[in-house]
Order: sequence, then C-alpha cells, then structure tokens
Amino acid sequence: MRPEILAPVGSVEALNAALAAGCDAVYFGLPSFGARAFANNFDLETTKEVIERCHLCGVKVYITMNTILYEDEIEDAYNMAKMVHSFGVDALIIQDLGFIHLLHHRLPNLVLHASTQLSVSNPYQIEQLKKLGVQRVVLARECTKEEIQACVDTGIEVEVFVHGALCICYSGQCYFSSIHYGRSGNRGMCAQPCRMKYTLYEDGNKVDTHGEYVLSPKDLSLIDEVNTLADMGVCSLKIEGRMKSAPYVYESVLQVKKVLENMERNVEDKQNLRVTFNRKYTVGHMYRASGKELMNSKTCNHQGIEIGKVVKVNKNKICIQLSQDLHQNDGIRFERENLGCHVNFMYDKKQKLISFMPKNNTVLIEGPSGLHVGSIVRKTMDSELNKTIAEEIRTSNRQSKVNAIVTCGAVGKPMVMEVYLSLIHISEPTRHAQ
Repeated sequence: MRPEILAPVGSVEALNAALAAGCDAVYFGLPSFGARAFANNFDLETTKEVIERCHLCGVKVYITMNTILYEDEIEDAYNMAKMVHSFGVDALIIQDLGFIHLLHHRLPNLVLHASTQLSVSNPYQIEQLKKLGVQRVVLARECTKEEIQACVDTGIEVEVFVHGALCICYSGQCYFSSIHYGRSGNRGMCAQPCRMKYTLYEDGNKVDTHGEYVLSPKDLSLIDEVNTLADMGVCSLKIEGRMKSAPYVYESVLQVKKVLENMERNVEDKQNLRVTFNRKYTVGHMYRASGKELMNSKTCNHQGIEIGKVVKVNKNKICIQLSQDLHQNDGIRFERENLGCHVNFMYDKKQKLISFMPKNNTVLIEGPSGLHVGSIVRKTMDSELNKTIAEEIRTSNRQSKVNAIVTCGAVGKPMVMEVYLSLIHISEPTRHAQ
C-alpha cells in the first residue's frame, strides 16, 4: 500500500500549500502542549475549521500534544484532547507516557500516535507502547534502515521522517537547551544550542574543526528513498517543518509525491526545494551517515543555492558575476561575510535599472557594505518561484471522489441522495421526483 505523505502546517498559508501540493495528512500543534511553542499554532476554533476542511478533501489531521506534562497540567491537557476528539481529529501525537495511559482509558476511541520524542528505535519499546493503546509510532530520526525494518515487522503502523531538520542528540533526550538556557526542548522551547558556534579543545590545544558549527547537522533528505521505505512497509512519510514557509511545504510535499509516483526529480525540482530551505542535505542515520556526510560545520543557517560571486565592490554597489538567473525581489546572502539582503535595485552594464538578469552575465546591485571580492553569492529566496507557487495554491481546487446512492420510494415521494466519503457520510433529500 502506498504510504501517506504527512505535511507540517504551522500556519494557514502552509496548510493551503500542503493541500494544493497533494498531501494525504497534515499535523500541527495547539496553543499549548506542543513541541513547537514558537510556531503559529492554531487556536481551538481554527482547529475545528481546519479538521472540517481537511476531511472534506479526504485529508487526515493529526495534532501534536507531544511535550512532557507537569501533574497540574494533566487535566487541562485532557480537556483539550477531549475537545479536539469531539472535532473529529484523526489522531493525537503524544510523548508523555502517563498522558497516553490516561487518554487510552478515558477516551478509548481516540487514536494515539507515539511521538518521535519518545525515541522509539526497537521492537521492545513498541511492544510496551502497544500495551498502552498506541496505534502508530513515529520513529526516532536516529534509526538505521535495519532498525526501521525491525520496527515495521512488529505489525504496528510506522511513521518515518523523510525530509527536514535533524538534531545532534537522540530524539527527545536532549537537555542541552534546558540546562544551559532554561528552555526545555521537551517542553517545546528549544533554544537550538546545536546551531551555535563552538571551539573544540583537546588537552588544552585548539582542534581545527573546519568550521565553528561543530554540533550542527545537515538537513535530512530521503525524498529519493521514499519508495524504499514504502517497500519496507512504512505507512507514513513525514516532513519536518512546522516553522517553515509555505513554499517549503509545497515543494517538499510535491516532490515526495512525484517520487512515489515513480517520476524522477530533475535538476530544477531539486534547485526549487533547496532555495526554499536547506542546510545542505544528508541521508542521515538510515544509511549510517557520519562525519562530514552528516554534519555541516561551516554554517547553521539556510544555504539556498549558489548563484555567483562578487567581482567588484564600490561602497554599497556590488557587481556580481551570475551563474544563475537573478530577479528583482530575490533574497540573497553573501557567504564569506554572512550578510544578506533583498535585491531591491539592480542595474545592467549601462547602469540601466532592470528587474531581471539571466545567468552568465554581470549585474550591479545595491546591498550591504563590508563585502569582499570573491565572496560567494547564494539565493535564499526565489521571488519568481514564490509567485508561481502562490498562483498554484490560489487556483488549486482540491477535490475528493465520492460514492453516491440516490433512492426514491415512489412517484411523488422525495428522492434521497446519500453521499459517502471515507471520513464523512451525508444524507440529504433532493427535489421531488417527477
């Protein structure tokens, strides 16, 4: 069976993007008890509307309540879970074992998924979670291919991350942010200390780490491996990114779907995804990546795509030799200085104001001061791609196939049409039969 494509939706814009791109399910958090406290989480009124809208499209909705809970929060969390259960949520994603136990007994019909924060990586853990009523496990991102297969073989539903950010620590077991900054990752408030600069010493001597971001992993990307995971029996392909942009959600969902439909991603596809967000890519722990294959010690932020280099600087006027097209309103960053800007004003060789310059030409732009000749220029936001995606989303009309039965008891009696969708059944009288 084809696995579902599970999309992150941290905003209404991301939800629209996920639906337009063809996701099968979405996940998001509530104002409380979710592991992304700083995302634009939906309130309860919006959550109800989102569930209704998604179900009309045949899309499932999973809600994250995946923080560790304090005892005085249990009843509030339960009441929130009960509320979204009444809205028809398809599952809750939970970390706290006590909360899982409580929900299974108080709301036995509520489907429960074990969060990746539980760091599940072996069949023994799964057998214990089955006893608590868990229907699906979201595996730790540190699982190897062999561990994933062993977990699938238990017979439980298995969900695997296929694209997005990685942590330096085991899923759900990092206390670095909590200890150093008083912000617990297990409470949804990670300060991301692994994305900060560090200096490594050995026996008092500084070690050359070829970069200062020694704890910062590359982003996971298993998009080209999704059919391998499907053949293994993985039921859900999860994309990370509840705090990322709508173009990122759109492109990642679209490209996972493309590969699942046995189409190859071309160079343009890969470039489009990279420009929405990337810290360079790794196949991660599934294929036992390590060292430079896993880590990006050069930088911790969005890399975009390389589009040229600086060949001349005159105060805030920068001349760039382009290897890729550049449009007005694109976002760019200068790698050496780690400075960025939007391309508001750009000029050709004759100092004429322009809005587009094709690759293999030089272009003059206004930008930040302090740049150096030779600095690599990277595009971190593609304005034309964003316009194209926005138009695709605007014109999208997500529909679902339905089955309908029309009956009429006799002449003069009203006709009744029953419409069946997998998640919805509607019975409605039509006009009188003639």
